[in-house]
Amino acid sequence: MLVRDAGDSLAVMELVLAQPALSSQLIDNLNASIHLRAVLTDLFLIDEILKAAATLEIPATESPDYP
Repeated sequence: MLVRDAGDSLAVMELVLAQPALSSQLIDNLNASIHLRAVLTDLFLIDEILKAAATLEIPATESPDYP
C-alpha cells in the first residue's frame, strides 16, 4: 500500500515539477492531492504501529497471543 501511494505521489510531484511555472493555485492543488495525503496517512499509521509495538516490547512482525 505504501509503495503504491508513494508511486502515485511521485507521479503527481513530477507532473507539477514539469510545468513551466508554478502558481500558488497549482501548489494548493498539490497539497490537496489525495495521493499525497494517502502517503502521509500511510506513514502516520506505520509510525503509530511501530510506537505501539515498541511500547509493548513486541517485535513489529509479531502479534501478542491472546487467550
